[in-house]
Amino acid sequence: AFLFTGQSSQYLNMGKSLYHSESVFRDSIDRCSALLADFMDEALLDVLFAEDSNKSHLIDDTKYTQPCLFSIEYSLCKLWESWGVTPSIVVGHSAGEIAAACVAGVFSLQDALKLVANRARLMASVHTDGSMAVVYATEMVVAAMVQEFKRDISLAAINGPRLVTISGKSAQMERIFKKLTSQKIR
Repeated sequence: AFLFTGQSSQYLNMGKSLYHSESVFRDSIDRCSALLADFMDEALLDVLFAEDSNKSHLIDDTKYTQPCLFSIEYSLCKLWESWGVTPSIVVGHSAGEIAAACVAGVFSLQDALKLVANRARLMASVHTDGSMAVVYATEMVVAAMVQEFKRDISLAAINGPRLVTISGKSAQMERIFKKLTSQKIR
């Protein structure tokens, strides 16, 4: 099984050594870069491997992050396939779902890149004053803490017995972070 991650797993120069050492990976990245040229203001390689300090932050801008992650994930898959490693199943989260679907043959590479680039651009255009956080406590403990902030913060997901995601307005989230920290809850 191959798992394709979503946003927040990105970092500047991810895949750089593979790009320089593995021709299959490099050719795949270059193909993604060419196909993305019409959808991104900056070239894929300039975002992934930014040498200009004025561009090093772009990897964390959603409109670039998601096409970069997709391209790395797709190209890693192509590299593994060239080594004879092919998945029986694929699964993905967020932009990784698009990469998984492409690898599975649901989309052509061109259509998948168009989708991920447009999705990322639209997501980046939404102005929001919100944030999310994972809290390492039971649902009951977190629900009680959120109660005070119920107009602005909610339980977004119960991921496990002691793993809860909360989301809401940033100012209120900062207040709950302080409250959690004071109670030694991560």
